[in-house]
Amino acid sequence: MISAEANRPTAGKRTSSTATEGRSTTVDEPQARTPNGSGSGTGDGGGGKATARPDIRTASDVLAYAQAVGVQMVDLKFTDLPGTWQHFSFTVDELSEDLFTEGIGFDGSSIRGFQKIHESDMLLVPDPATAVVDPAMEVPTLTLICNVRDPLTLEPYTRDPRFVAQKAEAHLRESGIGDTIYFGPEPEFFVFSDVRFDQTVNSGFYYLDSPEGVWNTGRNGGTPNLGHRPRRKEGYFPAPPTDSLQDLRSRMVLTMKEGVIPVEVHH
Repeated sequence: MISAEANRPTAGKRTSSTATEGRSTTVDEPQARTPNGSGSGTGDGGGGKATARPDIRTASDVLAYAQAVGVQMVDLKFTDLPGTWQHFSFTVDELSEDLFTEGIGFDGSSIRGFQKIHESDMLLVPDPATAVVDPAMEVPTLTLICNVRDPLTLEPYTRDPRFVAQKAEAHLRESGIGDTIYFGPEPEFFVFSDVRFDQTVNSGFYYLDSPEGVWNTGRNGGTPNLGHRPRRKEGYFPAPPTDSLQDLRSRMVLTMKEGVIPVEVHH
C-alpha cells in the first residue's frame, strides 16, 4: 500500500518500496521545498550539452539557456481542470521572446473542464522561471509550464489550476497570514513488471505482478529464485536485497538534484 506520509508538508523527497496485500510497490515520495511558481531543472537531458541550469527569470534567459544546452524541441505544459498534465511541442527555432508576452493559441474545447466548442480559443503563456531540460527525452527538449489566459481579455483563465494556486498565494499575502508558500510534495507510485486489465461483455479482470511480490516466493521461472521478498505489511523500510529498487530510486534522486529540486530522503 502507499505510505501514509503522503500529505505531510515537510521538506525534501522520499521514496518507498513496499509489498503488501497482493501489491508490490515502489513508492516515491518527493518533498520539494519549492515556492509556488518557481522553476526546476536539470543540467543535462535528452542528449543536450551538459550545462548547469542558471538562474532563469526572463524570456531572454530562456533563449540563452536553450542555445547553451542545445535543445531541439520546446514542450509547453499545463494542466486540465482535474489536474492532469497536457502538452504540445514545437521546434526550438519557433521559440521567441514574444511567446512569453503574446502567448500561443490552443483549442480549449479539447481539454477537460475548459471551454465549449464555440468558444474554444485559448492562450498559453509560458513562465520563464519553469524552463528546464527534460531529462527523460531522447530528443533534447526544453519544457516550460504555462499559464492559461483568455485570448480576448488576456486575463488569467479562472479554471486554470495554476491560477487557482496563484490566487491562494496572493490571498495569503493580502490577508497577512504569510508571504511565501512552500509545497512539500511526496510523489508515491507503484512499480510493477506486469499490469493487465480488461472488461468485456462476459468477463472482467485485473492482474498485477512484481518480482518483489510475496506471492512469487515459489516462482520457478527458469532463473534462480533468491527469495528476497518483503512479507505482507513489511515493505516500508526493508534493506537490500529485499529492497530491490534502491538503485532506481537513487537515480531518480540524483536526476532531481541536478536541477533545483532538493531531496530530503527516499525509501
